[in-house]
Parts: sequence; C-alpha cells; structure tokens
Amino acid sequence: MPVPPQPTPRWRVTFADEHAYKKFLADFENENDDDIWISRKVDIAFETFRTPAQKPGWFLNLKMGLFELRLRRNPKVLVRLFFYIEAENVINVVWFYDKKKNASALFQQKQIKKARSLH
Repeated sequence: MPVPPQPTPRWRVTFADEHAYKKFLADFENENDDDIWISRKVDIAFETFRTPAQKPGWFLNLKMGLFELRLRRNPKVLVRLFFYIEAENVINVVWFYDKKKNASALFQQKQIKKARSLH
C-alpha cells in the first residue's frame, strides 16, 4: 500500500551562517539542555509563524522586511533571532544573540542594525 504524501512544511528555514548558529547554540549547552530547548522552540515557532497557532509575543515586525523571534526560558535564556522572508515560504535567519549577555537598548539597536546589514 503506497504511503500518502506528507504535507509540505509551511516554511523552510535557512540560516545565513549555519556554523555561527551552531556555535551560538553550543554556548547554551548545560544540565538544563537549554541548547536543545532553543532548537525545539525555534522549530515550533517557525512552524506556527503567521498561522492561528502562532504564540503571542514570539514575533515582532521590525519593518523593512526584518522580523524578530523572541524566546525566553527561565532567568538564564533570553534569545533573539532576526530573519527575513525570502522567496516563497523561505525564512532566512540572518542574525541572533543572547540578550541576557547584554540587555541594553543600545546593544539591541546595534544587533538590529547588524541584522539589516546582512540582508
């Protein structure tokens, strides 16, 4: 009996610098498996982006095509990922950072500027 075709994911997620993203996640390797938690939440968030299942507060439209994904877990994990929508159904993550390392508004603006420069 043939297997029915599986639905195509709504979004295909790419990373402008996959190596840098893996290094970023490695900074969160610990007994709480924060790196694994971040990976799973990123997958879930992008699966639900622009659907009724999208969790309020996860995404922010920064204008000019740039979006921000905000993830928080316990007092130690507060990460931001910046992305653009490319072509049809492609999310391209261009920059990310750990907001817990520097939560100042000036640093946040520098990160947004960096993300814009990578598009």
